[in-house]
Amino acid sequence: MARYYSSMKRVYNLHATLIKSGQHDNPLSLRTFVLRCANSSSPPDTARYAASVLLRFPIAGDPFPYNAVIRHVAVHAPSLAFSLFSLMHRTNVPFDHFTLPLILKPSEKLDPHHIHTLALKLGFRSNVYVQNALINAYGTRGSLHASLQLFDEMPHRDLVSWSSLISCFAKNGFPSEALVLFQQMQLRESAILPDGVIMLSVISAVSSLGALELGVWVHAFISRTGLGLTVVRTTPSTGFLPGSLMREHLA
Repeated sequence: MARYYSSMKRVYNLHATLIKSGQHDNPLSLRTFVLRCANSSSPPDTARYAASVLLRFPIAGDPFPYNAVIRHVAVHAPSLAFSLFSLMHRTNVPFDHFTLPLILKPSEKLDPHHIHTLALKLGFRSNVYVQNALINAYGTRGSLHASLQLFDEMPHRDLVSWSSLISCFAKNGFPSEALVLFQQMQLRESAILPDGVIMLSVISAVSSLGALELGVWVHAFISRTGLGLTVVRTTPSTGFLPGSLMREHLA
């Protein structure tokens, strides 16, 4: 609590200094102030304050401070994230390949089709970062056909592309399809090695199917590839590991 008040006091004092010196609407001074409020170690309220300042004094032509603030307020204050996104659109601040993925995260109410259309209009058809975010957004909202179609149309896929799609199917009640996708990844993308995140989706799919033999195979695969520690660190409190899966079936 003391740290919170200390942080907010510094923000207020800094903003007051800008106002007294007549720099409160200077783009360079304002940019520096906003980025200080939205750094990774700042509490959420400092980023909210930065958002309120940006909404009152927009910075023209520079998406970076908007992205920085949207990243921080998206979880705690999604309405502010949308307000900043709308402000960027109204004031012709260009969206970049970070802006669109950031705005897809705050709320499940946002139709990813609108952002998808915007991404195509802005020339992000082949941007893997934007495409991965759209795959996840469609899947999170249950639009698996749209996720799969987007995935199939991608000229280049990376680990996150596969991980997002496999997770979408696993979380939406299609464990068999998720495992088929994992097998396809291994066959078609020999240069892409699975990580702990993707193996969690595989474990979830195997657990949903209650398939002991697959569980044994997954356990051996994780041990062979050295992913065991990664998976353990990713799930420190769930106990949702292949070993426990096998023990359930062997009990």
